[in-house]
Amino acid sequence: MIFIGFLLISGIFLLYAWFSGNAGFFINPDSMPISPAAVLLFSVFSFRWKEFVRGLRTMFLFSLKKFEGSGGTARHYRSLIWVSLTAGLVSTAQGLFSYFLTVRDNPQAAVEISASTAFCYAGFSTVYGLMLSVFLLYPVYLLHREKSGTRD
Repeated sequence: MIFIGFLLISGIFLLYAWFSGNAGFFINPDSMPISPAAVLLFSVFSFRWKEFVRGLRTMFLFSLKKFEGSGGTARHYRSLIWVSLTAGLVSTAQGLFSYFLTVRDNPQAAVEISASTAFCYAGFSTVYGLMLSVFLLYPVYLLHREKSGTRD
């Protein structure tokens, strides 16, 4: 089951943050929904929601005996990987840009939040997008690509 693997990897990252001393630096609720929201919006507005739902079902399969791959779903999930990564990178750039504009207009803000802390918080979206792409979307893409016999 792909989703259990994703939760396991996320749990390992959270444990690592906890043992490092501050799990709060790994959990940023503002950044978490950005990549999944981009994936959902892309699927809906590109009219590929059937492929999206087929891939979601694949994430929760326990047995592959009755599973039939779909080349269309594989292509859609390959696009979703790029959408998730791009949304994370754009959100990180926006976070850094807003920090630097805030410091430029209000130099006292640099005392409250350092540049390294701002980069850490801004980078969460990229980390979440990468985790979503590598551990959740990419396995669905590979599974559908292999089972359908397409190599594009």
